[in-house]
Amino acid sequence: MLFNLSSGRLTQQGCLHHPKNRIKFFLRSLLTFPWTLRWLSTIGQTDALCSLAQKEPSVALRLHRPYLSRGLNLSQRLNLLSQHYQLLLNHLPSDVVQACLSKEGFTLAELEGKSGEFYPVKISALHSFDKEGELSLRLYNPQGQVLVTVTFNLIELEGRPAIYIGGLQGPRQSTPHEVIKVATKDLHGLFPKKLAIDALAAFVMALDGQQIIATSNQTHIYRSLRYRKTIQADYDSFWETFAGEALDSGHYRLVLPLPRKALQDVVSKKRGEYQRRYALIDHMSNEITLKMHNKSAIIRTP
Repeated sequence: MLFNLSSGRLTQQGCLHHPKNRIKFFLRSLLTFPWTLRWLSTIGQTDALCSLAQKEPSVALRLHRPYLSRGLNLSQRLNLLSQHYQLLLNHLPSDVVQACLSKEGFTLAELEGKSGEFYPVKISALHSFDKEGELSLRLYNPQGQVLVTVTFNLIELEGRPAIYIGGLQGPRQSTPHEVIKVATKDLHGLFPKKLAIDALAAFVMALDGQQIIATSNQTHIYRSLRYRKTIQADYDSFWETFAGEALDSGHYRLVLPLPRKALQDVVSKKRGEYQRRYALIDHMSNEITLKMHNKSAIIRTP
């Protein structure tokens, strides 16, 4: 696998298109040889991963740079990568895995707004976010504009599947803020970022998971020495809106199911709106659960 990637025999797409990049890949592989060899062996022995590497060879470079969370060593990165794909292949139907690993993605649910228009929720593998995780959950508006992207890995905690969230992004900078305002109003006042976390919670609960571990302001990958980028979002405050627990590791833990404000604690004039919000989330969660348990799930493209 190392020779085939370095020589261009397996693929010459993406980051390995130029011979100079293939040489850099080979030299970095030598510097991280035991770990890279094990990772490439895993890719070579897994049909879904081998197919992914041919289309998006950056998957072979995961150990050559900071990944998922600040401060992880090579062994930890390798273990998290291997664990993610093992859980993905063991818990999801093969057609769903294939769709999730594509850029087109797998449609988890479609939310109907007050307008009668639909907001797709999709999971896909996006190269532009692969430092923060292997998969991204996106919520789109009816016009196909991205409202939010949550990037994550599957991990195992206490013998059950769980989610590690490595990144949370709003819409593209070119997207007017009015787009978010319109979507929020149409979705009964639910913010797209909150809905995305609710969708991810439903996804992992359908796999019998009970926890989400999330990056913080300090553990985000862009806090690593290699990147040192400014993080616009306040991750800590956001997780605290879900009653997130700050861990000694610097991450946050969200216990599932996510907490809700009791209807009796909502002022009467807003109670109807909250009921509609909860109904929308429940409908989405039920749709996601059915998709995860249905081996003939329909795969839609944007």
